[in-house]
Amino acid sequence: MLKYTTNYTQGACAIECKLEKVVDVCGCKPYYFPGNFKICAFEQLRKCAYLEIGKARMIVPAILLIVVCILGH
Repeated sequence: MLKYTTNYTQGACAIECKLEKVVDVCGCKPYYFPGNFKICAFEQLRKCAYLEIGKARMIVPAILLIVVCILGH
């Protein structure tokens, strides 16, 4: 069910959900996220990607994140 990871885990699901949000908003991904997307330059990481990752951590409780990931957003 996951797009960028072969083994399903809660952590992999959370990473994929954050990845898709970051790519949608910033147009790039941090170098350590999976997937074949443009890698963010340092300024893009600082000004956009890390902010979006932080928002996902604060706003979406872990259980909701899993449900959203399983249902496909």
